[in-house]
Amino acid sequence: MNLPTFLPFPKDRLNMMSLYDLLLGFFYFYVHQFRFEFDVLSVRRGQILPIDKVKWEQAQQRMSQYGGLHGADREMDAQTPSYTYDNAYMFIEEPFNRTNVSRSVYDPEVFQGIKKVFKEAYDELTTSHNPFSIFN
Repeated sequence: MNLPTFLPFPKDRLNMMSLYDLLLGFFYFYVHQFRFEFDVLSVRRGQILPIDKVKWEQAQQRMSQYGGLHGADREMDAQTPSYTYDNAYMFIEEPFNRTNVSRSVYDPEVFQGIKKVFKEAYDELTTSHNPFSIFN
C-alpha cells in the first residue's frame, strides 16, 4: 500500500482564532470565494485545485493502473471513479483514493439548498456575532 507521508503540524503556527472567526471564515469562503463549477477542495493537498487538473490526474492514474489507454477505456465504464467528477455539483477530493466524496450531490435542487444554508449561516453569523446562533 502506498500511503502519503504526513508532515507534523508546525508548533509555531498554532491557530489562535476564535470559533466565531473560524466559522465566519469557512462560510465566507464557500459563499463568496469558492467556485463550485471550477474548483475541487483537495483534502490530500490541503488546497483548492482546478477541476480540470484533478480530472487529468485521475485519467493518468487510471491509465497506469489499468495498463495504458485501452485498458483504462475498458475498465472506466465498469468501476473507475472518473465520472464522479462529471455528474456532481460539489467536488471534494478524498485523500486516499482521490474520488469525489461529495459525488452524491448531483441534484441541482439539493445543491442550491446546500448553498442557501451556507449563505444563511454566513448572514446569521455576521448579524449575531455568536457562533452558536447557527445551531438554533
